[in-house]
Amino acid sequence: MTIDIYPKDMADKNPVGKARDTPNHSPMLPAPEGRLELSLNPFKMLSQLVGPAFLFKLKLYLCLAICCALLLAILPNVLGSVISGWILSIF
Repeated sequence: MTIDIYPKDMADKNPVGKARDTPNHSPMLPAPEGRLELSLNPFKMLSQLVGPAFLFKLKLYLCLAICCALLLAILPNVLGSVISGWILSIF
């Protein structure tokens, strides 16, 4: 913590912390960067915790896993209809 002592005329020209003025005045500090924003949204928290390259790979693998699961769920129906059509065409 520092205390600066100024002459009265200089202090009157440069008031700091008067009423509801912003205290970020002398010196002007930039807004903080790179802080974690707490959220209840798990996707927002995940995007803040991992980098963009890993997040892209994670989304890609998740999409691939969903496509494989859908293929495995639909495959018996498709094969059953192909085999039953083949059997009906023979007889």
